[in-house]
Amino acid sequence: MNTSNLGVSVCRHCQYYRAEGRRGGYCQQLCAGVQGTWKACSLAIPPFAPTWEAIPGIIAWRNQMQHSAEHQLDLLSKDVEPAVETVKVAIDGDI
Repeated sequence: MNTSNLGVSVCRHCQYYRAEGRRGGYCQQLCAGVQGTWKACSLAIPPFAPTWEAIPGIIAWRNQMQHSAEHQLDLLSKDVEPAVETVKVAIDGDI
């Protein structure tokens, strides 16, 4: 993976970097202490990069919720009788 294409040149610009104290930080990916000024490794990800791993799960969850909601609406529509009642109103001279 080429870090120059990702826009992360040093550790402090990586999503996995967490500042600790005044001089250094911690890399959550490597589980090690690092300096923010060090050249970024090949595992570097920009801080606001999308998490592509979660997208299929989100889509599956959305589809499941949509199916569940449609099923609930179907059940409700079968159980509910029309709430509107026809009422005849006499207008001057009618009826």
